[in-house]
Amino acid sequence: MPFSWAGLICRVRRRRAWRRWAAALLPSALLLGVGLALATSPANQGLFMLGNAWSRTLPDAFWSALTLLGTAAGAFALFGLLLRARPQYFAAGMLAALPGSLYSYGLKRIMDLPRPAAALASGQFHQIGEVLRHHAFPSGHALTAFAFAGIVLWLPPRRRVVPIALAVALAAAVAVSRIAVGAHWPADLLAGAAGGWLAAAIGVAWSEHWRFWECRRGVVVMATVLAGMGVYLCYQDLGYPLAGEFQYGLAALAFIGCVAALLPSRPEAARPPAHPVRQQE
Repeated sequence: MPFSWAGLICRVRRRRAWRRWAAALLPSALLLGVGLALATSPANQGLFMLGNAWSRTLPDAFWSALTLLGTAAGAFALFGLLLRARPQYFAAGMLAALPGSLYSYGLKRIMDLPRPAAALASGQFHQIGEVLRHHAFPSGHALTAFAFAGIVLWLPPRRRVVPIALAVALAAAVAVSRIAVGAHWPADLLAGAAGGWLAAAIGVAWSEHWRFWECRRGVVVMATVLAGMGVYLCYQDLGYPLAGEFQYGLAALAFIGCVAALLPSRPEAARPPAHPVRQQE
């Protein structure tokens, strides 16, 4: 059978795709399983009380700002700084929003578990910002944070230990902030992380199939979405007044990323020919 470079490339791509799906499905199934088991265990409340009490060692404004990064607008505003240099990151985030939303809203309606404010007395734990009572499982903020961390992990350039470690650490901190503000149980965070990890793999796969981010029109569409996120952050009350200035800062980042993405690219300098032509005598 004759050797084919095209066949070799296809086999390598299939192998990478299988590795990515295994790296997405196995941790997601494990996190969701542990989350479901913890949701019906008394340890869920005990861990929440422990984490909520520990979080009071840091200012409420810190946790309020951190939890804003788990909103879709906040996460896209932060990710928007990469829109010019790495547009596929933003495209994968947009495409991951659909499976992530279906996972989050579907489980919230199916499980319909109460949040800490509905299960505990108001003075029994520390609350920050808006009081939420229903649809605890899973945490949408944790899902969003881990979806963007997964995108950083799976998109090139790969094998970057520091950026990946920072992205996962930030996602974990955003998830913990939901306990600090009194909005979610630990089980909700695990289930949210599971959905985010899986949504990231789907978003990356779709971004490799629908490569709209490679053309100028696609970048303009993404920049428009980013600008809309900035406007939303300017006018929408997200329920955490202590992070008001930080919210405006995220809006500014969204506008900066939008403008930077729409700036014209620098023309490439003309390169000399590799083999200069000798003049005939």
